[in-house]
Amino acid sequence: MKNAAFFENTKGEHCLYKGGQAGETIRIVAPAYLEEFISILADHDIDCLWVMPDTELSRHIAWSDFERIEQNKYRVFYPQKNGKPLSEKPAFISLRRKSEQWEREFYLAFPQHGEWSAYDDGKWFLPAPYALGCTVNYLTKEFGLDVQWGPGNLGMKVLKRNFAAKKWEIENLVMTDRIEAALNQSVTRPVWREYGGLAECQKRMKYLHGYDKNSQYLGAAQSVYLGNGQSEHVGPDAFTEKAVGFWKYELLDVGESAFDGYDLPCPLSTTRPWASTNLLVAARDLGIEFEILEGIIWENQPKKYLEDWAKEMRKHRENLSNEVLYPSEIARENAVGTAKIAANMMMGRLATLGMPGSKELYRPDWNIDIVQQAITNQMYSFRKILRDYAIRPVLVVTDSWWIISDEPDPALAIPDILKYKNEQRGYKHIGTVAMTSEIIDAFTTRLPEEINTLLKKEMEEGCYA
Repeated sequence: MKNAAFFENTKGEHCLYKGGQAGETIRIVAPAYLEEFISILADHDIDCLWVMPDTELSRHIAWSDFERIEQNKYRVFYPQKNGKPLSEKPAFISLRRKSEQWEREFYLAFPQHGEWSAYDDGKWFLPAPYALGCTVNYLTKEFGLDVQWGPGNLGMKVLKRNFAAKKWEIENLVMTDRIEAALNQSVTRPVWREYGGLAECQKRMKYLHGYDKNSQYLGAAQSVYLGNGQSEHVGPDAFTEKAVGFWKYELLDVGESAFDGYDLPCPLSTTRPWASTNLLVAARDLGIEFEILEGIIWENQPKKYLEDWAKEMRKHRENLSNEVLYPSEIARENAVGTAKIAANMMMGRLATLGMPGSKELYRPDWNIDIVQQAITNQMYSFRKILRDYAIRPVLVVTDSWWIISDEPDPALAIPDILKYKNEQRGYKHIGTVAMTSEIIDAFTTRLPEEINTLLKKEMEEGCYA
């Protein structure tokens, strides 16, 4: 697919920019009507026009502009749910002239209105057309795929390519009432703070250090066994460590475990009584007692279906950081942000966009399995840190967690915690905040999410070591 950027130069002239850092600039006369862009794109052999954010076209584009296109002449395609656009303003659109013959498809992309990056507000940094051109070119070169619709689409294309190479046929899940109930009532990521507020000795400590696991969803996707085809309802006696599925459980006792909800978050819940096999096996290993009531399992050749995909997605992200292969620093950072979010968005698409009978892969069970494998990995990490260093988090908000320490260096507050900070298996430091009376009070009076927001605010205002 051939791409170009649409921009306005310093004289207010409308231009096309084709290529990367040393691209070609072409002055054009902007059309009076949106559909006339099709002729311009055809004349210059362009498939997709990426519109710069600082242009009048990007600032003022609206869905009504596409509604005015004569429906008897053009077909307009866009991401939608229940017939309505997924985004408030157009972000990526397909246009095709109606004809008895299948005609060439053209695309209009408005990156200002789409989520393309894992950084900042989800937007690419685009100070000039060459940055936009390089960003798209870098992603196209690295993934060997056209950049269309959004990062989740890119991640899904990689997965479908991977499955095709292996000749794997994945059957979409047929949602039944029982499966829907199990998935909707399944355990979610922990959001937790130390029960009852900080101890007096903790209040006298100087710092809070925050950490986050690198690529934890990719890591979980790489290691978890997943089912294919349809499930089978089974009784409690069918529970084994190797069974791929979800189980309804009754939580009995956490008194003999450090993961009792007071000292450390409990990975199970009294209000969400379904969990994956891996999470329940881990909970039992952590000293949590429960009873299995029933289960839903997949016996059709369980495999690590996402293992190679996860490794490939991680490799693309690492490659895009290569300054020799991708010399533009701005475009490189944009592309890395897209590669990072592409993996997480693809895993989200497994549960949201596809439906039985559609061409989209629809495996909401895989999505939950990945999330609960990430919970499992996190709980084992907490146990190791507690066992090796007698250190435990005081705040856990899904992926990130915080400890309290008198050590100003986050790399030393937990020995070796940042040893592998540039590798998938490692942790990264997300911030250090100086202890304040407001933070101390927050641990008694505020919810975990509110404390997390307060710590982020403190970091932004410079209250850190």
